[in-house]
Amino acid sequence: MFPWRGGLGLGASQGPCQADALGMKGVVFVELLDMCEERYGLEVLDAVLQASGVEHLGAYTSVGSYDWRELAAIVDALAAQVGETPEALMRAYGQHLFSVLARSYPQISEAASAFDLLENVESYIHPEVRRLYPDAELPHFDIVRSDDQIVMHYQSQRPLADFARGLIEGCLLHFAMAADVEMEGGGRDCRFVVSCRQESRAKF
Repeated sequence: MFPWRGGLGLGASQGPCQADALGMKGVVFVELLDMCEERYGLEVLDAVLQASGVEHLGAYTSVGSYDWRELAAIVDALAAQVGETPEALMRAYGQHLFSVLARSYPQISEAASAFDLLENVESYIHPEVRRLYPDAELPHFDIVRSDDQIVMHYQSQRPLADFARGLIEGCLLHFAMAADVEMEGGGRDCRFVVSCRQESRAKF
């Protein structure tokens, strides 16, 4: 959702994944495994990969493309191992991945605020991804911004709304913007209503 110039697309053309599956860039898988090892340890990660039944068993490369359903299977297996819900882990991973992107691409911090970055997902960020990956399958956002709120209507061929919510929350955390994120719907089609709290209104 938030790749930057020269950067990291969440959607990608078909690579090792099957023709009827939507591919995701391998970096999304690599960072998920890194988060799992960092938070829960290598032993848990090994157990998760075995329990997930995924084809690649953790052998992902950042530049490859893989079936998004492997990502979902790993998260489901991790949820079972650590006693969390898959939805909560997807959100946590979205927050984690945004922090990785922000460290890797300091241009992200050049945005005036979290709302300015979120508002430009469709007008700048996604076109940059398509320039790098012409066959990318990206989510679509219809975005409406008002004085203290931004509404993002998310539509995707992948049911990863919780992951998208985590990325939005990661963006807010990065810019230290106090805001509430409400999700109406889920899966492949939902609305995110991001409302700025009083203490942050002067920041955007």
